[in-house]
Amino acid sequence: MKNAFTKKCIFFCFGILFLLTAKGITNSTHTIEGDSIRKKALNQILFAKKNLLSFPEKSLLAAQSAQRYAVSIDDIGLQARTDFWVGVSLYRIYRYTEAELYLKKAQKEFIATNNIRGQINVFKFLALIQSDKGLYTQSYPLFENAIELSEKLENDSITVDVSVLSGYVYLFNNDKKKGFLKFDRAYQIARKSNKSFLLARVYLALGDWYNASGNLQAAIDFYHSSSIICEKLNDSGGYIWSMNKLGMLFAGWQRYNDALDYLRKALIKSDEVHILDGSGFTHRNLGEVYIYKKEYKDALKNYIAAFKIEKIANNKSGMAESLCGEAEIMLNDKNMSRVGVLVDSAIMLAVGNVDPSIQAAISRINGLYNLEKGNYSKARYELERAILLSKNNEQVRLRLSSLMGMKELCERQNNYQEAYQYANKYNSLRDSVFNLKSHVRLIEKRLVYRSDEFQQRIKSLESDNKMDQAEVSNHEQIMLKQRLLILFGIIGFILLSLLLFLINRHNRTIRYVNQLHNKKNEDILNQNEQIRKALIEVQRSERLKTTFLSNMSHEIRTPMNAIMGFSELLEISDFDDENTNPFVDQIISNSEILLKIVDDIIDFAKIEAGEFMPNIAPCRIDMMLFEIEDAFSTRLNSLQREKPRFSLNLPGSIHDLTINTDGVRLKQVFNNLLDNALKFTSKGSIEFGVDRIEENRIYFYVRDTGIGISEEDKAFIFEKFRQVEESFTRKFGGIGLGLSLSKSFVEILGGKIWMESVLSNGSTFWFTLPIYTISLNDNNGSHSVEGIRNHDWSSRTVLMLDKVSPTIQYCEYVLRPTRIGIIKANDCYEAIAFLKSQNPPDVILIDSGSPRINSADAIKLLTRIAPDVPILVQSIKALHKNGGIEIEEDIDNSPYNPIQSVDLIEKLNYYFNHTS
Repeated sequence: MKNAFTKKCIFFCFGILFLLTAKGITNSTHTIEGDSIRKKALNQILFAKKNLLSFPEKSLLAAQSAQRYAVSIDDIGLQARTDFWVGVSLYRIYRYTEAELYLKKAQKEFIATNNIRGQINVFKFLALIQSDKGLYTQSYPLFENAIELSEKLENDSITVDVSVLSGYVYLFNNDKKKGFLKFDRAYQIARKSNKSFLLARVYLALGDWYNASGNLQAAIDFYHSSSIICEKLNDSGGYIWSMNKLGMLFAGWQRYNDALDYLRKALIKSDEVHILDGSGFTHRNLGEVYIYKKEYKDALKNYIAAFKIEKIANNKSGMAESLCGEAEIMLNDKNMSRVGVLVDSAIMLAVGNVDPSIQAAISRINGLYNLEKGNYSKARYELERAILLSKNNEQVRLRLSSLMGMKELCERQNNYQEAYQYANKYNSLRDSVFNLKSHVRLIEKRLVYRSDEFQQRIKSLESDNKMDQAEVSNHEQIMLKQRLLILFGIIGFILLSLLLFLINRHNRTIRYVNQLHNKKNEDILNQNEQIRKALIEVQRSERLKTTFLSNMSHEIRTPMNAIMGFSELLEISDFDDENTNPFVDQIISNSEILLKIVDDIIDFAKIEAGEFMPNIAPCRIDMMLFEIEDAFSTRLNSLQREKPRFSLNLPGSIHDLTINTDGVRLKQVFNNLLDNALKFTSKGSIEFGVDRIEENRIYFYVRDTGIGISEEDKAFIFEKFRQVEESFTRKFGGIGLGLSLSKSFVEILGGKIWMESVLSNGSTFWFTLPIYTISLNDNNGSHSVEGIRNHDWSSRTVLMLDKVSPTIQYCEYVLRPTRIGIIKANDCYEAIAFLKSQNPPDVILIDSGSPRINSADAIKLLTRIAPDVPILVQSIKALHKNGGIEIEEDIDNSPYNPIQSVDLIEKLNYYFNHTS
C-alpha cells in the first residue's frame, strides 16, 4: 500500500510538472509566433510608407496585408497603425469616404493606447481630406486640434509640419492673412529649434505665400534658400520641389533659359533618386515652358513623358494634367479630333477629384476646344468655370488664357461690350503680376524675419540700460537730458519721414505723368506703323491691279488676233472644206478661250459687287464628273507636248448621288482647278474626283505631281490677280482669277476650299460642299447631251423676238433638230399679235443685247398680254408671270450669254417639263 501510494504521488508530481512545462512551451511558442507576425506587419507598413507617393495602389495593398497580420495577434496598437496607413493610402487614391472611416477607427485606437503622435497624424489627414473636398471651414478645427496636441507633445517637427499644412489650406481658400500667420508661427518654432530641415520646409511655404501674393522676387529668395538647405541635407524631394518653383517663376518673367536650367536640375535629381512624382511634375512644367517659347515639339515630348510616368505611378490627377497640356498643343495645330479625345480622357481621369487647379485646367482646354468647334454656349460655361477656379497666383497663365478665350468668344458673338470688359480684366491681371506697390509692401513683411536678431539685440540693450539706471539713479538731470534728446530725435524722425513721404508722392506723380507720356508716344508710333502698313498694302494692291490689266489685255488680244487672222483666211482663201477645217477649229478654240476670260471677269465683277446669285438645282455628281473627264481628256489629247496621266476617282457610294447645288459653278470650280494642274504639270499625273462623304459633306479633290508650292507662297495662292510668281503669267498664261473665283464659288455654295502642297512634289486642292440629297426617280435630273438632242418638240412652238439678231438666228439653227415650231417677230407689236392668235407660242425667246428692242420694256409688255407664257432672256434674270404674280428666276433658268446649244435646249426642256 505504501509503495502504491508512493508511486501515485510520484506520478502526480510528474503530471503537474508536465502540465507546467507544456504551458510554458505553449506560451513561449505563442510569443515567438506573435513576434514573427508583428515583424511581418511592420515590414508591410514600412513598404506602404515608402510607396505612398509614387505607387499608392501598392501602398494600399501592403497596408491591408499589415492590417490582417495585426488582427491575427490582437495587438490594438499595431491595429491602430495599420488602420491609419490603410486610411492614408485610400486618401492618396482619392477614395475619401473609405479613408475617413479607417482614419476615425485608427483615432479611437490611438486614444485607447494614448498614442498622441498617432492622434496628431489622424487629425492632419482628416483635415487634408476636408480641404481636398473643398470644405475648408471643416478642416480648420481639425488642424487646430492637431496643433494643440503637438504643443503638448513638445515636438517641434510635428508642430511645424501641421502649422505649414494648415497655412497652405488657408492659402488655397484665398485667406492669405491667416495663411501668413500660420507660416509665421512655423518660422518662429523652426528658427528657435535651429533645425535646418524645418527651416527649409518653412522657406518653401513662405515662397509659395509670396508667390501667391504676387511678390515674385521675395518668393525666389525663399525658394532659393530652401533649395540650398535641401541640397546640403540631401533632401531630394525638397530640392526637386524648390527647383520646380524657381523654374516656373522665371518662366513667368519670360526668362525661359533660366527656367529651363532650374527644371532640368530638378529632372536630373528626380531620375537619380527615382521619385516618380517629381519626374512627372517636372516634365509637365518643362512642357509648359516650351509652350511659352512656342517650341511645341519639345513641349509635346515632355507632356507625353509626364503621362507615361504618372501612369506608372497611377497618379490620375497627374495624368489628367499631362493630357491637358498635350491637348493645348493639338489645339494649336488645329487637330480637333485629337483634342476631343484628350479632353474626354482628362475628364474621366479627374472624376471625383475636387482639386481646383486640375478642374480649372480641364475646363480651360475644354472651353477653348468648344470655342474652336463653334459650340459657344459650352465654351462660355467651361471658360467661366476655369476663371472662377484659377484663383491661385501660380495659375496666372491658366487664368489669363481663359480670359483671352472669353474675349474671343464675345467678339465672335458680336458682343463687343462684354469682350471689352474681359480684355480689361486680362490686362489688369497681367499688369498686377509685377505690381510695384504690392512688391514693396510685401518686402517689408519679409523683413520681419530678417530683423529678429536686431530685436534680440534691442532687448539686450534695454536690459543693460536698466542696470545702468540702477547704478546712476542719482543722475536724474542727465537722464532728463537724454530723454529730451530722444524726444527731439523722434520729432526729427517724424519730420524727416513726412518729408520723405512728400518727396515720394511727388516722384510717383512724375512717374505717372511720364507713363502717360510714354503711352501716348507708343500709341503714336503704333498709329504710324499701321499707316505705313496700310500704305504698303495699297501700293501692293495697285501694283497687282496694274499687272492684272496688263495680263488681261495680253490674254484677250492673243485669242482675238487668232480669231481675226483665221477669219480673214477663210474670207480671202479658196481652200476646200478639208483644208479650212483647221481654221474653223482654231477660231472655235480661241473663241472658247476668249469666252472663258470674259466669263471670269464678269463673275469676278458680280462677286465684288455682291450681285452674284447661285442657282441651286438638282445636280447628279457622277454624270457631271464623267462629262468633265471626257472634256478634259479630249483637251489633253490635243496637246502638242508630253502629257500627264489623267484619271477620275469615283467611289461606288457616289453612284446615282444627286445633290442640290449650283452644278454649273461646281463644274467651273473643277475646270479652274484642272486648268491650274495642267499648267504646272508637264509630266507625271493629274487625278480628280470624290474622296469621301463625311458628316453630310462631300469631299472633292484635284491632285497633281507638278512643281508644287512653297510655304511662303501658300498665304496668297487664293488671292485675286495673283499667281505664285508674276513671271509665271507669261510662262503659263492666265489672268490670275481662276483660284480666287473657285474659292468664292465654293464659299458661296456653303463649302470650304484649301490646299496641301510641297515644293517640287505636287499639290492637292481640296474643297467640300454640303449634301442636300434628292431622288433620282424623276426625269428632271441631269441629261446627257445626246439624250437632250433626241427630244421631239414638234407639238411645241417658240416665239423669237428680233428676226435680224445674230443670237436669234443662232438659236433657230440649234433648235431645228428638235422639230419645234419657230415663229419670228420684228418687234413687240408683231409678238403681241402672235400671242393673241388661236395658237399662241409655248415660250418666248428675247435677245437682251439687241439694239433694236428694249428687253426690259418688252418683258413688261408681253407678260401683261400673256402672263402664263415663260420668257427666256439672255440677261441676268428671267422674268415671267405665274398666276398673275411676278417671279424672278435665276440666270441659270435662262441661257447664258453667249448661248451654248446644250444650255439652250436644257432650259427649254426645263420649262416644258414644268408647265402644262
